[in-house]
Amino acid sequence: VVTGTIAVTDPSSDPITLTVDYGDGTGTNDISLGIGRTAPIGHTYQSANTHFITVIATDDDGIQGSATVPTK
Repeated sequence: VVTGTIAVTDPSSDPITLTVDYGDGTGTNDISLGIGRTAPIGHTYQSANTHFITVIATDDDGIQGSATVPTK
C-alpha cells in the first residue's frame, strides 16, 4: 500500500486536473484540484516490486507539468 499527498502550484490559479498512473498497469486516475491545491492519493499493489508513480498536472490552458517517483 502506498499513500501520500500531491501538492501543486499554478501562478495563475487555474483549475488543475491531475492524472495519476501508479505504474502497475491498472490505468490512470484523474483528480480535480480545488483551492487547496493538494490531494491525497493511495494505491494497493498486487506485488512488492518497485513501481513508478507518474503524476501529470494540467491546467485549463493545457499547460502541463509532471513528476515520476519510485515506490521504494
